[in-house]
Formats: sequence, structure tokens, C-alpha cells
Amino acid sequence: MSGKDINRSIAIRDSNTWFSSRKIDDEFERYNNAKILVIGATSLKEKDIKGIASSLGFNKNRIECCLDYNDAKNYNYRNLQYNPNYSVVMVGAIPHSSKGKGNSSSAITEMEHKPGYPKVIRLGKNQLKITKSDIRTKFEALKVEKWI
Repeated sequence: MSGKDINRSIAIRDSNTWFSSRKIDDEFERYNNAKILVIGATSLKEKDIKGIASSLGFNKNRIECCLDYNDAKNYNYRNLQYNPNYSVVMVGAIPHSSKGKGNSSSAITEMEHKPGYPKVIRLGKNQLKITKSDIRTKFEALKVEKWI
């Protein structure tokens, strides 16, 4: 059985819970309760981001944060490709030169243009920046779109 065949499974059994998956592109499916990664330099605390998500009805355990600039630089974005455990990546300020960016100009460009990556959402208005109001707005939009 090829990797793609395995990734197309409809359900898996994990920790006594059934997780169903849904197709998000022509090649890959993600679990409906997959994690939401918030990554980028910010002065916000992880508890603040999880609190916003929780206030909108999301399980805070679905939120994973990498909020330090150096940690974002060393994060291997390639690990997100074809990984059904992640449904969305919300991106703030990260270095252009990061692990897993391949031949792309940045990790964000790599994830936006290569197959198998989670949905990428850029945070900030005129520049990449993580703020409470933008996090709330993006979570609300994802909820309305029934993406997560």
C-alpha cells in the first residue's frame, strides 16, 4: 500500500476516539479535529491565544503555538506536509530562511504553493503580525467557513 493510499483512509482509531478525515485537496485528507498551528514572533502568550480559541468554542488542546522568532526559524515546516494532524497554520512574523522551505523563498511560500500542506493564513494587516484581534477574526472566519 502506498503512502497516498494510507493517507486516504476514512477513519483511524486513536486514544479510544474515532477521528474522521476530510479531503482538502486532490491528494490528501486531514482529520476534522486536527491541530491549528499558530507560529511567529509575538508578545502574546500561548494562554491568550488558546483562550480566544476556547471562547469561540474550539478545544484549546487543538491549538499548538510556536511564538518565539528563533523557534519559528528552526521549526521544520516540511513536517507539516502530508500530516493529517494539522488542518491550519496561522503565520505571523517568521524568518525567510527557515528549515523546510525547500527551494521556495520562504516557508510560507512553500506551504502556500506545494501540495499536501495545511491551509495557510497570514496574520496581520500590512505586515505579518500576531495580534489578539486578528487571531479572533481569523478563528471566526474559519468557523464560518466550516474549515475547522
